[in-house]
Amino acid sequence: MPALNVVTVTVGTVGSPSDASLPEGNFVFVPSGLQWPAAGNVPVVPMVVTGTLTLGTGTAALVASDNFPAGVLTWNVVINIRGLPTIHANDLAVNFSVGPAQNVFDILTLNGWLPQQS
Repeated sequence: MPALNVVTVTVGTVGSPSDASLPEGNFVFVPSGLQWPAAGNVPVVPMVVTGTLTLGTGTAALVASDNFPAGVLTWNVVINIRGLPTIHANDLAVNFSVGPAQNVFDILTLNGWLPQQS
């Protein structure tokens, strides 16, 4: 099998003017999509990627969606940042063609996500 492209995704935010500490939080990326292009019913990406925000930032290495036909590999994400509403987004394409290093909020925007007002 040829080497797969991987995208380094940065999850981070800046501190609030009303809070002197740096943002704290965690995130999880779960592979989704069709996931079953290979014989033997073995998913193309069987791992869940988790991380924490350290000094307001964390990174995750994700197998790029555009290694496969459209819809085979997408990612679901949950992001918790102290003081902000939890972000849930499903079926995100994380494409290497956009670049090998990307910000999660750019990925969310490219996939049509909009912040929800509470």
